[in-house]
Amino acid sequence: MVDMFLQMLLISIGSSAFSPSFSKEDAAAGGGCFVEKSRLVRCLQGFQGLWNKGRSCERSVNEISDIKYFEYGDDEINHLRMKDKKLGAAIDSIGIIKRRVNPDVFSSLIEGIIGQQISSKAAVTVCQKLDALCAMDSGRLHALTVEEIQSCGMSMRKADYVKGVANAVVNKELDINAFSDMSDSEVIESLTALKGIGVWTAEMLLIFSLNRPNVISFGDLAIRRGMMHLYGLKELPYERFMRYAKRYAPYASVASLYLWHISDPDFMKE
Repeated sequence: MVDMFLQMLLISIGSSAFSPSFSKEDAAAGGGCFVEKSRLVRCLQGFQGLWNKGRSCERSVNEISDIKYFEYGDDEINHLRMKDKKLGAAIDSIGIIKRRVNPDVFSSLIEGIIGQQISSKAAVTVCQKLDALCAMDSGRLHALTVEEIQSCGMSMRKADYVKGVANAVVNKELDINAFSDMSDSEVIESLTALKGIGVWTAEMLLIFSLNRPNVISFGDLAIRRGMMHLYGLKELPYERFMRYAKRYAPYASVASLYLWHISDPDFMKE
């Protein structure tokens, strides 16, 4: 097969400097210039490698151009500065935060379930394996068995939750297309009716898929840790947390981005 490809390539070049002959004897008889086949194969493999790298680069560029971030700007920042001087000072110190969002609600929801109680690195690996099986499509995921889903690296219980969401979407029990017309509380209520989806997972979907502007999660340990560090608190009861949340409204999601950043151990050392 390689010989045939090489001969076709050389013939297509149409140069008198080369002959589709691969032995010295053939070259002498045919009057062509001998080209050692192994060297030519290596050369072609090199070109193929460059081509593949170029295609990979092109895909990477396209993927980068498709990246979307949580949307906020001067209005939100100025409001938070005005309402909370300590948070405003932190915002000035940190600058603009770019947090990726996934507008595809279904895949974002599945990724949210997978990411529960495991590291981000592990979650990415599991998501990539599941994506290879079903392209994060509800119909294709619905067709998989729980065992096939579990084989991507998650627990059987979590695989059952993932399968349940796909079933609910396919069977029209969960209308994710209606989320854009629903309030935050309605989305949370709709999602938490399903097994494996708690309030925190629903809140993360509101921020990182639906781009809702006024979401802050008491159930998020990092947000609470960031808030306690920002205000020098030793404890943070729910009532006090909600007082800050009301102060941030209607842009609590933006405050959440900064509180996550503030909770980072490296930032807390500053």
